[in-house]
Parts: sequence; structure tokens; C-alpha cells
Amino acid sequence: MKARTRAAWACFSIWTVTERRADPAGAAVAACAGDAAGAPAGAGAAGAGAPAPAAPAPAGAPAASPAQAATAAPAGSALLSVTVQIEKHAQAARVRAFMVHRRLAELGTVVASVPSAADLRAGQGEFDGVVKAALETAESPEAVRRAIAALADVASVVVETTGGELAPQGARVPPLPPPRPAAAGPKLGVPRTVKVQTDLLDSFVNLAGELLIVESRLKEATRDLELPSVKDSTSTLGKLIRSLHAQLMTVRMMPLAAVTEALPRVVRDLAKRQGKEVAFVQEGTDLELDRSLLEELPDLLTHVLRNAVDHGLESADEREAAGKPRRGQIRLRAFRQKDKAVVQIEDDGRGMDPARLKAKAVERGQITQEQAAVMSDAEALHLACLPGLSTAGKVTDVSGRGVGMDAVKSRVESLGGSLHIDSRVGRGTRISLHLPTSVAIVQVMLLGLDDEVFAIPVTRVLRTLELTPGEVEQRGRQLLFRYGEESVPLLSLRKILRLPARETRGRFLSVAVVRVRQRTVGLVVDRFVGQQEAFIKPLPRPLASIDGVAGVTILGDGRAVFLLDSENLF
Repeated sequence: MKARTRAAWACFSIWTVTERRADPAGAAVAACAGDAAGAPAGAGAAGAGAPAPAAPAPAGAPAASPAQAATAAPAGSALLSVTVQIEKHAQAARVRAFMVHRRLAELGTVVASVPSAADLRAGQGEFDGVVKAALETAESPEAVRRAIAALADVASVVVETTGGELAPQGARVPPLPPPRPAAAGPKLGVPRTVKVQTDLLDSFVNLAGELLIVESRLKEATRDLELPSVKDSTSTLGKLIRSLHAQLMTVRMMPLAAVTEALPRVVRDLAKRQGKEVAFVQEGTDLELDRSLLEELPDLLTHVLRNAVDHGLESADEREAAGKPRRGQIRLRAFRQKDKAVVQIEDDGRGMDPARLKAKAVERGQITQEQAAVMSDAEALHLACLPGLSTAGKVTDVSGRGVGMDAVKSRVESLGGSLHIDSRVGRGTRISLHLPTSVAIVQVMLLGLDDEVFAIPVTRVLRTLELTPGEVEQRGRQLLFRYGEESVPLLSLRKILRLPARETRGRFLSVAVVRVRQRTVGLVVDRFVGQQEAFIKPLPRPLASIDGVAGVTILGDGRAVFLLDSENLF
């Protein structure tokens, strides 16, 4: 057995080396195995009945286990080279590769493999989705191929014979070829990656933000100096700080797949409890988001998925009666839209009825009958996010208690994002989470009211306008202006923030046109101060509970400025 193990290791070593040199892998292994099979029995023995001295194992080769050493290979066993490609988008690819190892072990003896089962179990080393192994087995190559191909998420299997049966026990194994001289240069080097605690990384980002504030104050202090060298230095400093921040944010980015790998099991278990047939599909999970955002997503996505399985999808019999496939489908899609990351969860179920949502909200006293009468279907769908409102027929441990979507909406908006609902009765529902790809440093527009300055993210501003009194019309108590093909309401930011009223002077109204909850509105301000990058700090308690305020930043002159959250401002 030792001779066979040495022969297999010799073959596997030559196989892996030749493959890296783009030579046919099977030929190298076959040649080696053929030499071993053709060697005269007992050749090279030290004496009659004396075992041949064992040659040293190849460098890095694991020693044969006691069970392997004590068990002789079955008659007619052969050494096969097996190459398995795992599906590119398979969930938990390392787990799939480990299952390949287990199946190979059931078929025979895995003499060598790359990567090893121990590395896969420990999560060590890089894994490119390919498993290569040398298998000693009595099974035919076709039987091995069928057994591996039957496993989940296996894209392809290549099984090649290496030249017939292995030599019987005691056969002489030809000595391994001498190692080739090493290439010039050191063989070992310092690892190119290091592990950094996330707290330390967060502190780096905060320091970069503080540097941005200092740079802004430095520009303010030297604004009146007519010194080209100072202006050039501050400009270069600003570019370096922004480059530093961009690099740090790149390090913080992680793929969405890091938090969606467990979702198929969540859907499968819930569907089983509900007695429904559900297919769950994920697309675009390689989209990268800031780590701090990813930490918030698992609970949000789980809430939406639970609603989709329980509320959205019908039972198999109901779907069949409605002319739909018995198996419902839930699709998670992620993609980038301008400066936002969009995560959508869509089902092909019964959809949401706007009229039923309106009636439920009126019944609970959350809206009036008059409000319901003028409310559009798109606005009515967002009533599902009101606290305590539920259209479920019964209360279960999954849904019907009126909690979930209101918590999702509040959390998404606290992250600087927004939630959108699209639905058609009998066709299905789509929940879209619009999230920023990064946090901390954002482009803001500065709005002036008296001596105060407020900031709003540039991404929320569609346009700034200077309106004349003739461009403003009044309908009842509401002031409107024409923006494109629609009439847009005018709202006073002064009144929203409950600042002292003052008489409007001047020939023009300064208006910032913003998009809020799928509505376009015009915010009337005293003046536009400018636009700049700002490092946004979260508000401490109790200020964090103030509606409409998302954070605070420091201007170059040292003034604190609140960042307005337009989604919750009015």
C-alpha cells in the first residue's frame, strides 16, 4: 500500500505541475501510473522477503492514514484523475466542494486533492471553484462521473483513467525525478494581505472625515489671501484627502452576497411551514455596499421575504386555479442606479389591493375618508408601512400583527435610503430598497434661512429655481408652480422647521425642487449658500430622535449645520 500511495503521490505531483505548464494532465499521470503498473514485482528489494526502504514522501504531501496503510487496494483498482467544476454562482461553493470530497471518499480512496478537505472545512486558502483529486477506486470512470455529477451545483466533471490498474502490493515504484532547480529569487515571501479589525477601519474613515473638515476650514481662512502657493497647497491637500477617503471606502466595501447566502434557507423553511411551493432566485448579489449598510440588511430583507412568502404568494391550489404555475417565485435583484444601490424583492403572487389598504387605514383611524378619496393607488400602497396596519386575515407567528414593514421603512430611511412599493392585483408585488452605496462623506447643498444654514443631499435635489410672483398660482390654500408638465406644490422650509415668519422681499422666490416619497415638491428658502462635500456625523441622543434631521456637519467657518432628511421632513 505504501508503494501505491507513493506512486499516486508521484503521479498527482507531476499532474499538478504539468497542468500549470499547460501540458495535458492525463498524459503525465498516465505515464507515471503506467511505469508503476509495469514495474517487476519485488524489484529493488533489499533482500529476500525484506521490504524495500521507503523513499521520502514528496514535500508537503500528507502522510497516509493508518486505515489507508493497513488496507490493501481491492483487486482491479485504478488511479483516476478527477476534475470537478462547481457552478460559478453557487451558494456556499466551499460546502459544495466539501460534498464532492465526501462522495469521492465513498467511491474509493482520495490519495491527494487540491484543495484538501481540511482546507475547505477550515475555510483556508483561495478557492476558484475547481476541485482536483487523484482517486484510487474499483469503480469505472463513467460510474465516478455520474456519481459526482448528481451532486448539487456541479457544473462539469472530467474523469480520466491514468493507465490501467495499479501495481499489486509490493511492486517497485520508480524513483521520483529529481526536482528541477528553483528559479532565481526567494521562494517564500511576506503575505500580501493583512487582517484589520473593523473598529480600526472605522476610525480611519472618521479621521479622513475630520481631515476634510480641517481642509474646509483652511480654505475658509485663506480665502482672502492672494498667495498662489497657499491656494495650490490647499487644493492639493483637498485632492489627497478625497483620494484617501475613496481608498478607505473601497476597503470597507463588501459584496451583498455576504448577507444573502442564508436567505434561501429562510425562504425554504418558511415555505415548508406554510405548505407552499416557492422558488427563490438571486441576481446581482456581487454588488458591493459599505460594510455598515450590510450589517443592517439581514433583518430588513428577512422582514420583506417573510411578507412575500406569507402574504404575497398563494397556495399551490390557489395558483393553479388562477392559471399560474403551482410553484411561486420570489426574485431578489440588486443593481446600481446612479449613486444608489437598489435591492428589490419581487413575487408573482396575489398582489396588494389599494382599496383594501385605504379601507383598513380609515377603519383604524390612521387616515380620514376624505384623504382616502383623493389618494392615488401608488400612495395607497405605502399605507402598508403604517404602524399596526395589516390586511392579513389571521394572526400567525409569521405575520398579521401589523409589524414589519413600518420597521423596514424607518430603518431604511435612517440609513439615508428610501422604500418604494409597486404592486398589481393578481400579478405580484415588488419592494425596492434604495440605499446609499457608502456613508459618512456626501455632497450637500447648503440652504440659507436668515442667519441659519441647513444642508440637504445633492442627490435629493432635482433642480434649483428662481420663480417670479407671476409663475406662482394658488389653488385654495396651496401655492403651486409649473415644473415640466406637472403642477408642483410649494412648501416653505421656514414653516416646516417652525422658524419665525418673515415678510418675503425681493422679486424672486428661491426654490429647491426635491423628490420626496415619489412626489415632487418645491422647498422655498431665503437663499442658496452653495455646494460642498461634507463629513456627516450621527446625532447623539436625544437629538437622534428628531424627525427630519439625519446628522450634522461642520462648515469651514466652524458653524454646525444640520443635514435634513427630506423623506421624514414633512
